[in-house]
Amino acid sequence: MSLCRSKRSPVVSKLLFLSLALVLMSSTALRAQEQNPPKADVFLGYQWLNPGGTVPVGGFPHLQVTPPSPVRTKLPSMPIGYGVTGTYNFSPHWGLSVDVGGNFHDVGAESTISVGPRFIWRSEGVNFFAHTLAGLNRLAPRGVNRSNGLGAVLGGGIDLPIIRALSIRLIEADYVLGRHNFADVVGPQDPQLRHPVLEGVRLRGGLVFNFGGAAPSAPVAASCSVKPSEVMVGEPVTATVNATNFNPKHTLTYNWSSTGGKIEGKDTTATIDTNGVAGGSYTVTARVSDPKVKKGGEASCTANFTVKEPPKNPPTISGYCSSGHPSNDYLRVQERG
Repeated sequence: MSLCRSKRSPVVSKLLFLSLALVLMSSTALRAQEQNPPKADVFLGYQWLNPGGTVPVGGFPHLQVTPPSPVRTKLPSMPIGYGVTGTYNFSPHWGLSVDVGGNFHDVGAESTISVGPRFIWRSEGVNFFAHTLAGLNRLAPRGVNRSNGLGAVLGGGIDLPIIRALSIRLIEADYVLGRHNFADVVGPQDPQLRHPVLEGVRLRGGLVFNFGGAAPSAPVAASCSVKPSEVMVGEPVTATVNATNFNPKHTLTYNWSSTGGKIEGKDTTATIDTNGVAGGSYTVTARVSDPKVKKGGEASCTANFTVKEPPKNPPTISGYCSSGHPSNDYLRVQERG
């Protein structure tokens, strides 16, 4: 019985490099993602697997009187399979995934149950993700007792968002590692067959269902108005602010200021005392904030009002009548100002 040493294929090396590149994406690219992600997503789809290993495989004992001894067999590609992944998103980029996959062939079956972190880069038309998972790798060669070994899955893929609730997984490519023990059927004279290591590749495609997460909301805004917009010195001005797109369940904070006069504000209304103010144009500013929102929870607005001073030389009218003969009486009117 010959011995052979498993080698890591160029495909596996490329997958490792791709996964590392996805995880190390620059912060500049991350700032382009300004949408609210789903709270969770579930992938359901097809899975193809090349197990990438040589294991002991038995014959068909039900067709023979004496069961044959296991034979060293290189596992072939397994085109019949399924894949399921559920991910809970802790942030726009990071989540925890639980992954289940299985493939079947006449010579045996391989299945995995893995858990680990997932990193995803989201853009408007395409999502790239990478994950590193660890868990159980179960191998069941034909005619041999199944082996439950340690396994790992490393890879990533591309999702195409269709609507908010649904995406298409265009492709997922993973390196699949599994370590097994067949000491019950293989002697110590063949240590590699006795303890085989699978270094396989799997490909997936299917649908991704997205759950939770609010749709991108309109930015908060505020609009200001004053009444009246033009007053004489000493007359009051009333300013109001209208806040929109804030969370109606939160209590907002209002701050008022003015470039002229004494302002007193309470919530959405403020009064400006113009006593002693020189004539001219002034601006009132309102700032509305939501203390429970750390980012994007503040808006401000301004409105202008004009204060006029009374005329310094008001117009006057004076007149007098002469006394004397009635025919000589007259009225003189003089206007100044």
